Amino acid sequence: MSSTEEQIEAVRKRLREMAAELSKTWTMQLTFAGQVEAERKLTWLLNGRAPHQPPRPMMRLTQYARDRIYVAIRDRFGEAMLAGSTPSMLPVMTVAGNELRRLYIERWERSGGDANVARLSDSWLAEKRRRGLDLRIGRATGELARAIAKSRVIVKRSK
Repeated sequence: MSSTEEQIEAVRKRLREMAAELSKTWTMQLTFAGQVEAERKLTWLLNGRAPHQPPRPMMRLTQYARDRIYVAIRDRFGEAMLAGSTPSMLPVMTVAGNELRRLYIERWERSGGDANVARLSDSWLAEKRRRGLDLRIGRATGELARAIAKSRVIVKRSK
């Protein structure tokens, strides 16, 4: 392997390590300024509500999500790293958090997408049809999806 290939592989390895830090030593949260109802609905959706609504963890950190984080970090910092620069972790995690928020928005568009969540019950789907609501999971009125799209990403070092 040439020294250039070794350098590229070393940067790839470091980028993968950085991407993995989001769930190990950094946390990401979305803040919904003044949108208490949206936060409450999000909690219901993610955790479920007995007896009829199962948890739908649309914010799950899947392998697809990890891959998206890696690509976002690579696209933002890869060239600088190949030139010898090492970014600090806060900007790296901010890029990662913003990419996750984009993925969450896509999941709301696709009724869970890669998160593979429980489908809607036949009775709730029929009720949504009857009332003219959006048939996708978590999208009855679109209020929650709009709140997520407007949310602010906060990343913090957890350890």
